[in-house]
Amino acid sequence: MEAQGPAQDAGGALAERGYQRGVVLAGLAFHLNYLKLAYAFAYLQRGAKFLATNTDTTLPSAGSLFPGAGAVSAPLVAMMGGERPMAFGKPSQAMMDAIEGKFKFDRKKACMVGDRLDTDIRFGIEGGLGGTLCVLTGVTKSEKEWEGEDKGVVPTAWVKELGDLRG
Repeated sequence: MEAQGPAQDAGGALAERGYQRGVVLAGLAFHLNYLKLAYAFAYLQRGAKFLATNTDTTLPSAGSLFPGAGAVSAPLVAMMGGERPMAFGKPSQAMMDAIEGKFKFDRKKACMVGDRLDTDIRFGIEGGLGGTLCVLTGVTKSEKEWEGEDKGVVPTAWVKELGDLRG
């Protein structure tokens, strides 16, 4: 059976037309579809570098969770046999180095504030910041998530919501 339609465009037709891309960048996409994934996969198979803006699997919004940028790269990771993209967003220390280079701040006097242990809080800890503050209004909902024998990523402090800092 020969590929037709989108599969043909994304596969054989790309090679015939001489299309080549050096990078596939996966990020948050509200209009993701089969054809876009097929093109990305075709470019990756032809040697394009696999990059991601971040790997957050979910995105908190309007009191609920929605697919995040990591959900966009997940099908490509599966198609590429588990090969993960190089991510540039939190917790990437390349991002921390870029921020420090731009703003010339003392890491020990900075605090990372965020709602997600695996990206925000990890970013602050691995970046050597003076502290981390977890806000329990987003992805992380309870301090129980970092308690127990396998503590994993533990913030310096936490608040239920940012307004708690006023009081």
